Amino acid sequence: MICFVSGTNTDIGKTFINIELNKALMTKGLKIASLKPIETGVEIIPKDALLHSNNQSEKKDIKEVCFYTFSLPSAPFIADKDNTIDLEYLKKAIKKSKKDCDILMIEGAGGLFVPIKKDYFFIDLIKDLGAFCILISDDRLGCISSLLSAREILENREIDFISITNMFNKSNFLEISYPFLRHLEQHFIYQMQRDEIANFLIQKSQKN
Repeated sequence: MICFVSGTNTDIGKTFINIELNKALMTKGLKIASLKPIETGVEIIPKDALLHSNNQSEKKDIKEVCFYTFSLPSAPFIADKDNTIDLEYLKKAIKKSKKDCDILMIEGAGGLFVPIKKDYFFIDLIKDLGAFCILISDDRLGCISSLLSAREILENREIDFISITNMFNKSNFLEISYPFLRHLEQHFIYQMQRDEIANFLIQKSQKN
């Protein structure tokens, strides 16, 4: 099973939740591989990819975790000034990583419509890989609208998914957003439902 961690925006905790789910799934006995295929804003070492490298069942070299790095902190299409990203190579490298694990966890960059190429976005990569999407949202005012928009897009593209809210401010969130979000189907609040998410993914992987 391939799980692709995407978000409703950037800087909302995708890396944190991806790594924490890796740990939870490994604790439950699953063999986990984890990738950050493209990382931008890299000065010397790709920091997110390093976390992936160190938090999977078999530690891997950075180059086996992250296939493209760029210094500019922007969408890959913009950061890739020399047009080096090869989509076919990218997809083959990802699928190769799936061979020796129960679940392959992949973290994207930013949201679903961050461009990898001018006419190719992360949502297209998710679809092409046949991946199950783990959609991360933040808990700030406005998160309901952005989350529902992203969920509807995934449904329209026929991409199977769950959504997770990363709760930063418990008191405000429980008052202004949770009363609605708690009614959404297949939606989890990470800090309140970590085990439920891990168990869901385990059951999902066993069906695939």
